[in-house]
Amino acid sequence: MAAIDKRKAVQAALAYTQQRRFDKAIAEYKNALSVDPQDLAICKKLGDLYAQTGAIQEAITTYMKLGDLFRADGLAVKAIAMCLLAVNAVTTASDLAA
Repeated sequence: MAAIDKRKAVQAALAYTQQRRFDKAIAEYKNALSVDPQDLAICKKLGDLYAQTGAIQEAITTYMKLGDLFRADGLAVKAIAMCLLAVNAVTTASDLAA
């Protein structure tokens, strides 16, 4: 099996996002994260895509993971911001269901 090129995976994800092919974009971001699971920017983009596509549980899990990574790096304010994104994803889903 060929090694995953993180840069190419991110470029493909961006292209798929522009084409509104979110399922393919998510798959490419996941590929990129398999190479570098602690890439904060990619993790954030993945969480945002999950939230945008209504995959709320996945968005929450991703944002909370990102919060843990920020906290581990001593970036408490960014960790709190990720928790707020998770809460916002739940609130948005609740509002849409009502």
